Amino acid sequence: MAALACTAALAAPALAKDHGHDKHDKHDKHEYKHGHGHGHDKHDHDDDDRRYRGRFSDQHREVVHRYYVEHYGHGRCPPGLAKKHNGCVPPGHARTWVVGQPIPTGVTVYAVPQPVLVQLPPAPVGYRYGRVGADITLMRGNTVVDIMLNVF
Repeated sequence: MAALACTAALAAPALAKDHGHDKHDKHDKHEYKHGHGHGHDKHDHDDDDRRYRGRFSDQHREVVHRYYVEHYGHGRCPPGLAKKHNGCVPPGHARTWVVGQPIPTGVTVYAVPQPVLVQLPPAPVGYRYGRVGADITLMRGNTVVDIMLNVF
């Protein structure tokens, strides 16, 4: 009889209702599925990517295009690509940069001239503008967040 009472006492907590603890476990599973919790803390830059993706406006494109046409002429490449005669695309890289992907190894990212930078919205902390071939990119680290294609 004592053994039966002991077994019942040990089994009672397992059979009792969870009173909200199961809800917490489901929350943890949800966080894990989406990369949060369990060592995958949510970082502010995840929100920044969504906030700054696709931010080049038609006005920004016009300002950048006008600058490059005035300074390099329509169809002429800026220094570094002028001698290549390949449409301002780095050799072996027929525009392999894509939003959400890193710039491929070996592709040079050039600085955007100051007269253009002052016409664009300030890049968020941790982001930068760069010129790759005939395109202007907004990048976080080496990952493309937005692209202006064929600015000259």
